[in-house]
Amino acid sequence: MQAKSNTAFSQQSSMQNMGRTWSGAGSRAWRLGLVLSALAVFHASAVLMRTSQMVGFGSGNLGAVGQSEGWSGSTTNVVVTAGSGSLDGTALGLVPSAGDKAEISATPSTTTYNLFAPVASVFPANRTTNVYYSFLYRFHNAADVDPAGEPIVQINRQNSGSAYTVRAYARAVGQQLQIGVGKTNGTVAWAATWIPVNQTVFVVIRHRIIAGGEDLVDLWVNPALNTMGLPEDSVPAPHATATDGLEDTSNTGPGRFYLVSGANASFDEFRVATTWAEVTPSPLLCAPPVITEQPTNVIITAGVNATLTVAAEGTAPTFQWQISRDGGVTWANVTNGWGMTTPVYITPNLHMADNGVRYRCIVTVSCASQSVTSAVAIVTVRAPVPTAPGLVVHDTWADMDRTTGPVTRSNSLWFASSSGSLQFLDGLLYGMPATGSSRLWIGYFTDDTVTNLPVHLEIGRAIKATWRWNSTQIVPSGGNLRVGLFDYADGGIRVSGDNFGTGSAGNGLNVRGYMAAIDYAQTFGSEPIVLRARTALGSANLMGSTADYSPGLATGPAEAVGQAAFRDLVNYTLEFLVRRIALNEVELTLSITDGTNTWSVTGRDPVYAYHRFDAFAIRPNSQETTAFDFQFIEFKVEVLEAEVPQPIPLRFGRQGNNLVLSWDNPRFLLQTAPAVTGPWTNLPSAVSPYTHPVGSAATYFRLVAP
Repeated sequence: MQAKSNTAFSQQSSMQNMGRTWSGAGSRAWRLGLVLSALAVFHASAVLMRTSQMVGFGSGNLGAVGQSEGWSGSTTNVVVTAGSGSLDGTALGLVPSAGDKAEISATPSTTTYNLFAPVASVFPANRTTNVYYSFLYRFHNAADVDPAGEPIVQINRQNSGSAYTVRAYARAVGQQLQIGVGKTNGTVAWAATWIPVNQTVFVVIRHRIIAGGEDLVDLWVNPALNTMGLPEDSVPAPHATATDGLEDTSNTGPGRFYLVSGANASFDEFRVATTWAEVTPSPLLCAPPVITEQPTNVIITAGVNATLTVAAEGTAPTFQWQISRDGGVTWANVTNGWGMTTPVYITPNLHMADNGVRYRCIVTVSCASQSVTSAVAIVTVRAPVPTAPGLVVHDTWADMDRTTGPVTRSNSLWFASSSGSLQFLDGLLYGMPATGSSRLWIGYFTDDTVTNLPVHLEIGRAIKATWRWNSTQIVPSGGNLRVGLFDYADGGIRVSGDNFGTGSAGNGLNVRGYMAAIDYAQTFGSEPIVLRARTALGSANLMGSTADYSPGLATGPAEAVGQAAFRDLVNYTLEFLVRRIALNEVELTLSITDGTNTWSVTGRDPVYAYHRFDAFAIRPNSQETTAFDFQFIEFKVEVLEAEVPQPIPLRFGRQGNNLVLSWDNPRFLLQTAPAVTGPWTNLPSAVSPYTHPVGSAATYFRLVAP
């Protein structure tokens, strides 16, 4: 238990609009995370793309507590309770289960998903491939399942929250249920197996991607025990096959597995692979653990985290990372970071005191009763080069050049996902969204040709990025504009020219940073501005999905909801400020003003605490639409000396089995959450001193200003 304290364009040859005229222009490699090096050999051998046994998760929303195994999303309709145990599939022929299970609410929601393909085109439509999905499922109530059928899981494109390719459905007759599968808008094919309530079933789905033909989707419900782990030439006949429906012609390919809550159920033991054997692991075919890729030494700069990777062969292996701070004499299981029990472990932020820390991974195969220990990886922590207060860059594009380096104080570098979407017209720089698509514009404000040093904030300093612009034909409501501050220097690869993809691209792998989602419309909706921290560092999609980010660090301003917002041909100034207020905490402020109206939101991040930046990105989302254009007027980045706010003092102690919290100022409101990232809930009746019974689940507290 912890107590926390804090305050909390379509391009055309000729266009005229609103007074503007344009003219011109085989081995079983068990991995949780697919790394880019694996892409070259992906179709030459069987690869387990993802396995999730929900090992070592805390209690809370699966999308929040399950990030180490690829889960994203903020819905409270899919939750995990630490220590609740798993759905056991041994009676169905599977290896023993590990970890916990997810409980799915009968309230429909489609926001919790597993990103099993970190980059697009792993499974393109123009290449014949089999993709298998398997999981354990248990229905708790038939009454909430539509007899006509309703989706329970779906597979989406790698970069889309709505474009699904395959769905699994459930339907109920009395207290019995059936599972079926279908392609996009196709007829559902139902398996003949009737499933009683409260009985665990093993479900396998195969998506046969057929280049130049019609895809097929197969379904098995409780396949025979003696078929588990068989090679591809011995896969049993499916229990149902879906043939009709729309074909996904996009070569983006599938990459997200969604849990579509709507049935009151439990879910566990999720796997994605390219062969039957990989998704039906059997203890009867138990292979001992063998490490095939060792973790390697890592060099980082103080204040960021390190990523360590191990790969192993074996039957349903489990992983446990360990740490040594005495040169390898003694070892202990890691207790913080992300992916502590997965092949890919991300440490917490490390500092100079952590220089030389050692990590290793223990890989265990339960059915073989064997464990192996990986090589030791040493993390070297280098001292950072702090950025002195002052101007970093100030660009008005007077030279009508946005792509020629190097970066200097008067020259930033800007690249566009589509070159026609960011161009000079009549001496001015315009960003132009495209109908039905999204665009991404990335500006780099430090040079990477020699030192590749980002802006590094010492405690007490802040970075302020200022962007000035105006627009025409701003949508009446429901707009979506995203801006962000990012760090490519510490593991990312910069885009180096235009036409790098859509608004869902951006070379986002290993890029840290913050994003603000702005309701860019004439009238504000329920969330004018939302601040988020980037959490899915394994995604190449820089700003295309909010599920790659934390739940909102802050939302508001509340008084702007329903009020008039942005107007055509009005100049707006946006300031994105990040202040480093402690070793592992930053404060973010996003403010927008037209000189008369000002909208501002402030939040704190004590978890990721990003404080190194070299890029500013802008993404107008034309799926929801934003405006006809954006005239870029000015871009400036500064480092400032910043006052470090003092936290509200929240004291805590223990009396017996109770945690006692106290604070001096009765105006402040106590909040609680199951995780430090939230969601936070007010305790309006709490007064100092406040007593909370100590339990097994982690609980976080903080004070917020009224």
